[in-house]
Amino acid sequence: MMFVTLKKIKIRYNLILFALNFIFVFVIGLVPESMYISEMYSIGVSGIFFASILSVSDKHIKYLYMAIAITVLTWISTYLKLDAVQHFTSIASLAFFFYIIVLLVIQIAQSRQVGALEFLKAINIYFLFGIMGAIVFRTIFLANPHAISFNDDVQFVSTDFVYFSFVTMTTVGFGDITPASPLARTLAIFLSFSGQLYLTMIVALLVGKYLTGKQVYTPSVPTHTLPVNQEVSQPIPTQAKEETKKSDPE
Repeated sequence: MMFVTLKKIKIRYNLILFALNFIFVFVIGLVPESMYISEMYSIGVSGIFFASILSVSDKHIKYLYMAIAITVLTWISTYLKLDAVQHFTSIASLAFFFYIIVLLVIQIAQSRQVGALEFLKAINIYFLFGIMGAIVFRTIFLANPHAISFNDDVQFVSTDFVYFSFVTMTTVGFGDITPASPLARTLAIFLSFSGQLYLTMIVALLVGKYLTGKQVYTPSVPTHTLPVNQEVSQPIPTQAKEETKKSDPE
């Protein structure tokens, strides 16, 4: 009963993480460009920080300090807009998400059965991987504005890098945003290759575990069996035969 309850709690936390990832990737980008887009981006990332910790660890208090520290750095970089703080925040966020992804992959690999929890973890890993790509491209652009080229003459927003990251990871490549520097191109190749490799490996892992869990052990039945009512004739001893002959009258 305790195991079932713990699993339900994990499913609930992973559902929260899935919902926050979905909002961050699909909903924030629909908001018209305004002065609050940076705040919405920071709110979304902060929520993902806390939900990630809750979804992977039972020791929430111990690891929540990590989420709090990175959240504070995120909001400081949002308002102060200092290059050093923004770069440090990006590196800390990348290390944090990489740690969460590694834990989720280990938990999926160690699971004996495949259910809703494992599928949610796999989807959340893909979301987090794309968010990591967005952070990387955003950091490169802030360091060198000519590293990434925008075809439209509009001011970029943080959600543009989320869009560019997932388009690159899925190898769609519409061409409206293109990497211009060697570093940006190399990272785009790495992201597209890693995205396809992850999908191949995680699908093989989940399908293999699912099929293994569906196998039912059937004991082998012997092919040759003796009839139940078969009488086996026993040899009559020689002494009994002689006594029978003496007792029979001729």
